[in-house]
Amino acid sequence: MLLSAKVKEIVSGQVFRNMSWLGGAELVNRVFRLGTTLTLPRFFSKNEYGLMAIVYVALDFAFVFIHSGITAKIVQTDDESLQTVCDTSYWINWMACVSAFCIQCLAAYPISKFFGSMDLFWPLCFCALTYLLFPLFLIKSALIQRENRMNEIAIIHAAQSITASLTIVVLVILGMGIWAIALAMFFSTSIWMVVNFRETSWQAPKKITFKGWEEVVNFSKNVFGVELLNRLRSNLDYLIIGKFLSVEELGLYYFAFSAGSGITMNIVNTFVWALYPHLCSIRVERLRFKLEYFKNLKIIMLSISLAVVLQTSLSHFYVPILMGKEWIPAIPLLILICISVIPVSLKLVGSVLLNADNKPEFSLYFDVVYTIVFALSILSAVQFGIYWVAFAVLMCHLVMSILFSIFSSRKVFGSAVS
Repeated sequence: MLLSAKVKEIVSGQVFRNMSWLGGAELVNRVFRLGTTLTLPRFFSKNEYGLMAIVYVALDFAFVFIHSGITAKIVQTDDESLQTVCDTSYWINWMACVSAFCIQCLAAYPISKFFGSMDLFWPLCFCALTYLLFPLFLIKSALIQRENRMNEIAIIHAAQSITASLTIVVLVILGMGIWAIALAMFFSTSIWMVVNFRETSWQAPKKITFKGWEEVVNFSKNVFGVELLNRLRSNLDYLIIGKFLSVEELGLYYFAFSAGSGITMNIVNTFVWALYPHLCSIRVERLRFKLEYFKNLKIIMLSISLAVVLQTSLSHFYVPILMGKEWIPAIPLLILICISVIPVSLKLVGSVLLNADNKPEFSLYFDVVYTIVFALSILSAVQFGIYWVAFAVLMCHLVMSILFSIFSSRKVFGSAVS
């Protein structure tokens, strides 16, 4: 009876409903992404996988400038300040997106020279056009998330992922190579923009205004810093391997990452995305806030751990069958990378807690140290090869995430965090 009551309590909660919608969208995404997962290893060489990794690294860093904490601020702000925050954020977002466009276009040539492949230049420039679409819909997307309308968010992301997956598969089969990734990014973002326009009545301000910009910037700058450091840690191993080893070894490593952490990290992001607006909405009820945080932390960590155990135990079977025997050397990398998702999940949930409680600066302080330790670990490991890099990534995430979980809980709830 107690177990039944506990299950009923979880199922009836707002976070579970949010997760159900986002999980359903992720299931649809996985079905269509399966086509991409099976197609790319059979049509892409290790070198092309390496080039794809570099393109996605550039996109990851650009998205930091595009979002720059604005979405998190709109979800977290109170009702009285909402209109002002939205209007100001709209123009700040235009500044960020135009800057990201210009920076990537200017950086495309040196990036191509750095990795010794001029095939990167025009795809990187084309991908930058995508950034100019984001100001048209990001405020609307943040408002939908703020209102806990995760069913609509789920539909939007399912439509986007279906478009991206189908575009990649078709263009790769047609022999477009790395251009398949660039074109898919642009087309799928266009779908994201169109669907968001239909889901909220908010209209962009006709006059440029930066009223209350201090409130937006003071919150967003810390979230921006955390996201920038997160992206740096997520991509630093790619950059170091690509530079100090080879693009081919980077391709093998990136394959292991996309096949190993792609599924589980999407599950993590689904949980985190569902949890954040819920915690923001109850943060003034301190006891409930604390209970809901720890309850959902346990659910998330248990779910992710079970998913990781399942994936790692099956990796020796599905990699050679689905992707081809030439990718068997990537299986040990895949297992290490997949396990590292567990501590990464712990870190992300701690960041959500601090953001919801309007304390993003503490995430930034910790992440500066975290990134320095991570960089030194990768630089020490790379001289021994990519397998040692993957092991160093796992151990660094494990130690630093446990420390951060304790740190974030004590900053919000004090020393009594159990």
